[in-house]
Amino acid sequence: IDLAKSVKRIMSQPWDDDGTLPIITTSIGISMPESMEVITEHKFMKAADVALYEAKHAGRNTYKISLPINT
Repeated sequence: IDLAKSVKRIMSQPWDDDGTLPIITTSIGISMPESMEVITEHKFMKAADVALYEAKHAGRNTYKISLPINT
């Protein structure tokens, strides 16, 4: 979560692109298993994708966490 906050902070810094200042927002999806159980790569990535779309739906420029489900 600290890494997500750092990425958001760095991406929000203004930078000059030939005289224009673009506005950049960052949506981050984080996938974290609840335990040390074995999670397939597909389920891990799917949980991160779900979290990313939740972050975008929440108004963007944020991060969300989704737990992969091992079924």
